[in-house]
Amino acid sequence: MISLPIQCFRHATARPSFISSIPICLSVFFVSCLVSGCGFVKSKNEASEIVEEYFDDRIKNQNSGDDSFYSKHFWDVTSDDEWDRLKALVDKALGPLKGYSLNTWNTQKIMRTDAVSGTYVALVYDTEYELGTGKESIVMLRPSGEEAFKIYGHRFVSDKIQAVIDEGIDRAISETEASKETEVE
Repeated sequence: MISLPIQCFRHATARPSFISSIPICLSVFFVSCLVSGCGFVKSKNEASEIVEEYFDDRIKNQNSGDDSFYSKHFWDVTSDDEWDRLKALVDKALGPLKGYSLNTWNTQKIMRTDAVSGTYVALVYDTEYELGTGKESIVMLRPSGEEAFKIYGHRFVSDKIQAVIDEGIDRAISETEASKETEVE
């Protein structure tokens, strides 16, 4: 029986080794990051321009803003009455908007089958009102296949707003306790 040694033969064509392909892979990775990063910054800039137009409208007209800045998806989960009550609460607690500045932002592209796919930009603004300050978190959405961002979600945070809410809760508790006392007598 003849035994032949097992040898590894390299093909005649040169193939890059794993080590030599690392710089190429890293270069492709960094270029991809730069390109997608530029897309995120562009989306952030587009979304923040619309929010700043919305804020400027609120300052100019001394009101709670034009509802046309809000998306269909916002109105799917928010009734007109609920939104009017929230705007009245902000007006009572803080008065008219006087100024704003972007504090932080985050951009995500989401492709989902169970929700709205598209580009989401979360923007957090420090806001200054006539009667106090706060933060407004605004999520902008550009659904896949559409060109414009609209407000998808809007949250107000302020100590003054919380104080008005607490005052209302305290009043409701007092009125409930008073009505219970009159029922007992």
